[in-house]
Amino acid sequence: MRQGSSLKEAKRRAVDAADNIYVADAERGFVVVFDPNGGFLPYIGNFRGEPQYARPTGIAIDRERQHIYLSDTPRNLIFVMNLDGNVMKRLGRVRDGSGHGEFEQPTDIAINHEHVFVLDARRDQGARDRSG
Repeated sequence: MRQGSSLKEAKRRAVDAADNIYVADAERGFVVVFDPNGGFLPYIGNFRGEPQYARPTGIAIDRERQHIYLSDTPRNLIFVMNLDGNVMKRLGRVRDGSGHGEFEQPTDIAINHEHVFVLDARRDQGARDRSG
């Protein structure tokens, strides 16, 4: 494992169709990615050494669409990204009131063939259609 690739506070993990492992590191503020043999791949959400996320806690991968869903709990956001980590959409409303929808401490995510389920520590959101 390359220096600096260790985890500080691994919260959740997800596996893509190629068996790469994505781990939400809440303390470091980004996603650490490993290949199927445990080799370190580039971080997601690390921009020149600075984390893009405040505290990522939940992660799920839609293998069919090749999308990552990541909850950033203190910012009340869910990020929808491609497998390279490029943000395609943000779901939720940040503390200043901007954004679509609303979460209050989203902590975990699960996906089935039709829905994305978000566990929200302070609010019951239910299921959201994957197309929306």
